[in-house]
Amino acid sequence: MLQLPVSTRQVIMQCALSSPYLMDQILALSAAHLSTVCRGKQQDLFRIQATELQTRALTLFNRSEQGISKHNSCSWFLYASLLGIQVMFETFQCSNFGSFLEQLATFFPVHRGIHAVIKQSWPTIKGIAEELVGHRHIPDRRFSKGHSKEFDDLLSLIEGSALEEEDKEACLEAADILQWIFELHRIHTGTAFQIHFTIAWPILVSPRFGEMLRKGIPEALVILSFYAVPLHRLHNFWVFGDSGRFLIQSITAYLGKPWARWMVWPNEQLNAIS
Repeated sequence: MLQLPVSTRQVIMQCALSSPYLMDQILALSAAHLSTVCRGKQQDLFRIQATELQTRALTLFNRSEQGISKHNSCSWFLYASLLGIQVMFETFQCSNFGSFLEQLATFFPVHRGIHAVIKQSWPTIKGIAEELVGHRHIPDRRFSKGHSKEFDDLLSLIEGSALEEEDKEACLEAADILQWIFELHRIHTGTAFQIHFTIAWPILVSPRFGEMLRKGIPEALVILSFYAVPLHRLHNFWVFGDSGRFLIQSITAYLGKPWARWMVWPNEQLNAIS
């Protein structure tokens, strides 16, 4: 797992000691992590424990919290964030692309919930969020063409598609957010920073785009294949693992020859990184 500053770990533990659901979610994520470093029966045991602890955390959360407030906003934020990471890990564990698409029915609602918590509690949790990311004063998103030929081509694909206007707007926004994340990766080379902003993409995209992915809409899947590039670049992070390779190869096969030209760049990046 990511190494956090001592001060941040202290804040997290203070919140966890007063919020049992957060403590259980921390333990659930730890068990999920251990399932990636163990093999055989131990691996299975940790996977079961991760699921059980996640379920207990959710039960405790639903029982103990009536709504978000200044008092509990830090615990809410941490719980939602760690739950989102565990759901991401579980989704990326799929070895079948059809199962992966089905998992998105859970994946995106959880991440929309995280977005809602961040939006409601931002003044209170801003400091700890910046500590977790490892950087302050994150540049605003600036949607414009010209960052790279690959993204210009991707935006041209969407703009020239036969999608409904609302679907087209959802895809353009998702691609723009992804382009912003690529730019942040280029400017800030620290692995921890890059991981946090790679995790942020599914939190920031619209519900409509998430539904397009679940339905296997080609334009949305091409955008997802671009997202798989930073996943593959950061494959040493246990949550991502081989998910980038799996997504690029699966989407390439799923879309077939009619979409092959749009999959050239993701596959080139896949082959360029061992």
